[in-house]
Amino acid sequence: MENYGATFKKNEVPSLLEVDTEYVWGIGEANMDLVYTPKGYMDRFLKQDTFLDPNNAFFDSQTQRSDLIKPIEAAFPEAKIVEFYKETQYEDWKSVYLVFEPNEQSNWELVAILSDEWTP
Repeated sequence: MENYGATFKKNEVPSLLEVDTEYVWGIGEANMDLVYTPKGYMDRFLKQDTFLDPNNAFFDSQTQRSDLIKPIEAAFPEAKIVEFYKETQYEDWKSVYLVFEPNEQSNWELVAILSDEWTP
């Protein structure tokens, strides 16, 4: 997976929403950089409505709803992936992926949060 997006160290995460720095989170419509503060990104792409319906959750699903799943699997080959998928109107959809890997004690830890959505 191309290393394109904001990454943070474990100790940075607890105070992440207080940071006013803008980061490039990926590529959006018209190949424009997605530039947001952490809070701005969360508000725009990780909205709670995606997570509220348990019928929207898929665990290691083989159903291809997005082009993002194969690069996630390539970047995190030992991972378990939980996808929260929401289809709205027309061709409009969005997915949020939580990626978990085992740590040294074989406990599963969240290592990545990725989002993808339909763009015209």
